[in-house]
Amino acid sequence: MHEISEVEINGQQIVEAMYREKPAWHRLGNIWKSGDSVTADSETFIEGSHLGWEVGVEEVKGVTSDRNYTRFQGTYRKDTGQPLGIVGTQYTILQNREAFNFLDSLLQDGIMQYEAAFALRGGRQICLLARMPNIDTIAEGDHHLRYTAFNNTHDGTGAITCYPTGVRHVCANTVRLGQQLAGDLIYTIRHSGDMEEKLNTARKYLSQFDKGFTLFRDQARVLATRKFNKVDLEQYLEELFPTPEKERERARNLRCKKLEKIHQHYLHRSRQIPSTNQTWWALFNSVTEYIDHDGIHRGKNERAKAENRFLAVTSGEKAKLKDHAFAVALDMAGVNIAA
Repeated sequence: MHEISEVEINGQQIVEAMYREKPAWHRLGNIWKSGDSVTADSETFIEGSHLGWEVGVEEVKGVTSDRNYTRFQGTYRKDTGQPLGIVGTQYTILQNREAFNFLDSLLQDGIMQYEAAFALRGGRQICLLARMPNIDTIAEGDHHLRYTAFNNTHDGTGAITCYPTGVRHVCANTVRLGQQLAGDLIYTIRHSGDMEEKLNTARKYLSQFDKGFTLFRDQARVLATRKFNKVDLEQYLEELFPTPEKERERARNLRCKKLEKIHQHYLHRSRQIPSTNQTWWALFNSVTEYIDHDGIHRGKNERAKAENRFLAVTSGEKAKLKDHAFAVALDMAGVNIAA
């Protein structure tokens, strides 16, 4: 599910999201294009994503069997009055504009530019994404972008997080995927204490981390120089898609179709660029192309089908298969660059 926030204000249904240049897969939210007369600054994205509202707190009274609410307070949206969550009395609110201000110093230095801004689950979580100017060239004609994500919660379910990612965040699933891939590169800020000091420390951290991007880039660059042969190909595909037992004819036929699809992806012109032709990088990308785009994903409508496909390739068994495919490619190609 995308979980993009859709709220009703003054009788109008508002989608709280804005993206740079191209729409998200769910087709919700506003789009900023470079040809527009306005600039892609924080005010533009605050207005375009409808995130200019503030969070307030109110006293929570009463006692239940498992919680004494005299030690807690409730957060709510000041524009709609909608409750967001229950937090402790020491909880420090980071307003949406403060989150944008955090990234503004990096943006103003020319280090980043806004890519996306959106709310999830009625405003309980706010997600900002900025794109770094770095473009990682794996080989001639093969380029990858770097992003910085900043996520804030207003319902007491989590801390503020910021981290590097190669994933363009456009919904709840891409946020979860980005956090999963970032791992120990995630910088966490608790909603307590001197928030300004914590944000200054996080800003310094964000301005210098490149470890995760650089590791992937360096590994991929070596894969793009290592050739595979027919024996390598057979062993690689056998590891990823083991041959079924002989009596399971239907399963064997399905495997043959999988391998045929992978072969077709490998023969595509994007895999046949001179700089990476017949390399492990081209082979790995042929496998991920098959995992991401082939197969039947059911749903009651096109959006549901798209969501089911997205879940499968970003957080399910297919995501694990892609991780395994990369690890096996590194091992078989003899790439020993490690974190």
